[in-house]
Amino acid sequence: MHSTGVARQLFAALAVAHLAARLTGAGTAAAVTQWLVMPALAAVVWSATGAPRGRLVRVVLLALGFSWLGDTVPVLFDGDTRFLVMVGLCLTLMAALATGVHPLAGVGGAVFFVSDGLIALNAFAVWYAPPVPGFWVMATYLAGQALIAAGVVTSVRRDAGAGRRPVAPPPVAGPPRP
Repeated sequence: MHSTGVARQLFAALAVAHLAARLTGAGTAAAVTQWLVMPALAAVVWSATGAPRGRLVRVVLLALGFSWLGDTVPVLFDGDTRFLVMVGLCLTLMAALATGVHPLAGVGGAVFFVSDGLIALNAFAVWYAPPVPGFWVMATYLAGQALIAAGVVTSVRRDAGAGRRPVAPPPVAGPPRP
């Protein structure tokens, strides 16, 4: 199977496993899958785009790296510091980077921003009490990230198909003929 297909299946399996763990209250499984899901999505972007990878792909891979940090590093902090690290540095950066790339990425950025809003409501609104709030935050987070990645891959492929790929070097001339 092509590496992009494997990466997509891995991301999908981790996303489903993570959301199922959130729904069932399996905290350890939710934590482990959350640590793995962004590297899997980065693998999708990496394998779906060819070398040389342009600035857009590199920036999105960097943003996915920051998202991964947001999924792993806040465990080291507590309370308001954790919230600020997660929302101030990672989630908002990824949503902002989605603008202007492709309509899929724009929608993904908006869905991603909804996940930020759900986090803020959970942190500050006393009246906000949906069932399994972590599930809804992660469902919008994962959907937003996947749409952003799909928009980037589609944009890169569109640009490559429009002839914006590197031009092959001219053939090397042989020795002059006598």
